[in-house]
Amino acid sequence: MLHVHCVHRFPLLLLWGSLLFGVVSSSPTPRKLFGEITSPNYPKPYPNNNISTWDITVPKGFVVKLDFWEFDLQPSESCLSDYVKITADKKDLGRYCGQLGSATGNHPGIRAFVSKGNWMRLMFHSDFSNEENGTLIPYKGFLAYYQAVDLDECAHDEGPLCQHLCHNSVGGYICSCRPGYQLQSDHHSCRGE
Repeated sequence: MLHVHCVHRFPLLLLWGSLLFGVVSSSPTPRKLFGEITSPNYPKPYPNNNISTWDITVPKGFVVKLDFWEFDLQPSESCLSDYVKITADKKDLGRYCGQLGSATGNHPGIRAFVSKGNWMRLMFHSDFSNEENGTLIPYKGFLAYYQAVDLDECAHDEGPLCQHLCHNSVGGYICSCRPGYQLQSDHHSCRGE
């Protein structure tokens, strides 16, 4: 079963600062094998001073695939102002901001982000303003879709899962033996008959 929830974690000082000066938003995401994640207020401009985090967890035997269908954030050098940060498998998959074709920022483009395990985190951060040269720019934020994708356990490089033959199945794998051999009770090894 897919488990997605939105969490907000702040040190106490940042929490009080956000409550006094900023906007913290959260929206529940349905538990299913696919879904949609949007920045706060999407498709209207996102608020200033916002931090939102979504943890996407899919069943074991699946990986998370994330695609951005729309991405319109304030561009900045090294994405230090407004950004989306993606984490999976205890690795930072990048920090993204800007618009397609913008000279500054790091737009995700049409790239798909795929975890190696069954978990991915998406964090959205906006700073105190969306201004460029004194003009307020109404950035829309982002629209992303995620889905659980079956992991092919038989294709892993970490060594053979089965002594003879490995067959990928939805959410797992099945071992079998060549003719003249019998699958043992460990469901991985084969022994001659």
